[in-house]
Amino acid sequence: RQYDQDFKENYPRFRQYAFGPVALLGGRRGYVRRYGAEGDKGYETSIDLYYVEDGRGYVFVATANAERWPLFQRDFRKLFRTLRVKPDLFPTLGDA
Repeated sequence: RQYDQDFKENYPRFRQYAFGPVALLGGRRGYVRRYGAEGDKGYETSIDLYYVEDGRGYVFVATANAERWPLFQRDFRKLFRTLRVKPDLFPTLGDA
């Protein structure tokens, strides 16, 4: 709920279209949020995927101008279906 409040406070004209569980990253359980908000170049639509594994959270984001969203939506979904998380994804960063 705090995350939702942060979105509303920090993104002008924020509107959430969908949020819920989704199978991603090869069938693992995560969450997806589709929303719109005022961005640097006008109103934008975004899809965020949220995933947690071994205590580490991952967020994958795709954003496009709302008017052009239909042109990119299919490509974004294809890209998200190909995502994989490997244990050594960030081996040199250590634990922050």
